[in-house]
Amino acid sequence: SFLKVLLTGSFVSAKYTIEIPKDAIWVTNWDQLHEMGAKYPDTALVEKYGGNVIEVDGKIVLATDEEMTKQIDSLIKELEKGDIEVEAETETSKRRDVEIPGPYRQCSHPRCFYDVTCHSYTNCHICRRPTGRRGICI
Repeated sequence: SFLKVLLTGSFVSAKYTIEIPKDAIWVTNWDQLHEMGAKYPDTALVEKYGGNVIEVDGKIVLATDEEMTKQIDSLIKELEKGDIEVEAETETSKRRDVEIPGPYRQCSHPRCFYDVTCHSYTNCHICRRPTGRRGICI
């Protein structure tokens, strides 16, 4: 079926710096990302090799195609922009009871560093962990 072809990567394109294993799942939309991410609860989506991957025991099991990678990167930039604005407001107020607005989505859940599903936020399906930084719920 056409869906199977998409999942196996036959028609999927991306600019990865390494060859993605043939048995890896190619994700081309948000629904697939959320569905497949939930199947790997002990991992995180990592920006690596020119795209976004989930690795299990050092093997790539999931990769995003070029368009999905662009969408994720765009979302992360918007979320990080909101994070900078919120951090500035929070530092200014110095209040402990400051409510953090919706755009601030940096995960406080300790497993966000490792867990695909972040339970700290409603409708958060994937924790994307940029290299060397705290994860962000998407």
